[in-house]
Parts: sequence; structure tokens; C-alpha cells
Amino acid sequence: MWSDEQALIQDIAREFPGIVKLTSIGKSFEGRDIDMLTLAVGSKSAEETAARSSMLFTGAHHPREAVSVQMPFYILFKALHGLIHGDDFWTQQLRTNTFHFIPVVNIDGYH
Repeated sequence: MWSDEQALIQDIAREFPGIVKLTSIGKSFEGRDIDMLTLAVGSKSAEETAARSSMLFTGAHHPREAVSVQMPFYILFKALHGLIHGDDFWTQQLRTNTFHFIPVVNIDGYH
């Protein structure tokens, strides 16, 4: 199951290279990467991105919380859709804030 989410995370980062950055925030107890997607529009540097107000969306803190993984993805897709289609609200939010998404915090339990 997790391989589907991993593929989705990698696809999003690949399809939006100027907007979405994929990083690992560290390793789990069992050595798996904990992936984070960062969404920021118009940032010229990591320092500029870090200086903005930030929001963090997380899911799957506990094992067997499959539904909680969908909420970070939903918000991410809503933001990207708004940006692509010129929605003023999302365009402004993404130009002034940084959004961080960790769809699966407890990667070992989810796996």
C-alpha cells in the first residue's frame, strides 16, 4: 500500500519541479525515509522559503490510519489545482506562505 503513496509523492515532485520540493526529514526506527513535500511559489532561495509563514499538514501518526493520509494529499491537490487554474486565494496563499506536507509520519506503522 505504501508504495502507491510513495509513487504519488514522487510523481507530484517530478510534475511540479519549480513549486514542489521533495525531501526526507529523517529516517524512521526501521530505516525508512520520512518524506516531506514543500510547496512554495516564487521563492528564489531556501532562506526566502524558510522566512515565510509556514503551515504543516501531517497524516498517519498511528498505524492503521489510512484515511488520515488522504487529508494532506487533499489539501496539496486543492492548492495545486487553485494555482494552476488561477484561483486568487490559492495563488496569494502560495506566494506568501510555505506549505509542508508529511502524508505519513509513522512510516513503519503504516508499512
